[in-house]
Amino acid sequence: ANVLWALAKMGVTPNADLLRVMHARATATAADFNPQAVANLLWAHACFGTPHNEASGRMAESMAVQLLAVREELIVEDKSQLHQWLLFCDLDPKWRGELPRSMQLVKDELGGGFRQALERQTSRSSLLQVD
Repeated sequence: ANVLWALAKMGVTPNADLLRVMHARATATAADFNPQAVANLLWAHACFGTPHNEASGRMAESMAVQLLAVREELIVEDKSQLHQWLLFCDLDPKWRGELPRSMQLVKDELGGGFRQALERQTSRSSLLQVD
């Protein structure tokens, strides 16, 4: 999560091979992710515009399950990043049409709180904004 977050902060999109390896690792270790790691990972994927495929879908599914497990530990910054991930999923036709069930549950149960967290934060430019 930290590597992908750092790449996203620098505006560097990793190649498909690195993303595939990172998806597999994140999926295998999702239960070990703390709330910040989940938020950082999904936010980075929104910054990259990660295409929906089998590996990214499994990763999103595993992160959603972990999000539901750690929901009480999420802080405002985590929620704000997760709102940006959900926005990305809403705007991308492939993600919107094939959102994993657990991620849809996260959206339905927690999405409103994620949006409120983003709205409460001090306004600043997002890396997802395109001029």
